[in-house]
Amino acid sequence: MMQHILANAAREATSWEGSSVAAHVAGAAGGVDGLSADRQQRLMRGETMAQYADIAYWASHFPFVASKLTEYIESWHAQPEQSRAGGMDPRRR
Repeated sequence: MMQHILANAAREATSWEGSSVAAHVAGAAGGVDGLSADRQQRLMRGETMAQYADIAYWASHFPFVASKLTEYIESWHAQPEQSRAGGMDPRRR
């Protein structure tokens, strides 16, 4: 799920610049290992698994990406409370 959010947010953020993921990466690829346009396009399509470095790269370049990922991670905390309210306490078997 995080990779899906990362990919959508990166596409949206680069489009706001009038660019694309491929164009952004082509301009930034100098000296950044693993940031080839080909690899990033595979990552965006879900063919290549995202690594922490990918998350860090996109989140540090686009605060919008960081915000979307943060929203998703924060939702993990709310889910057990919602489950308990519905009688499905994850601590019970």
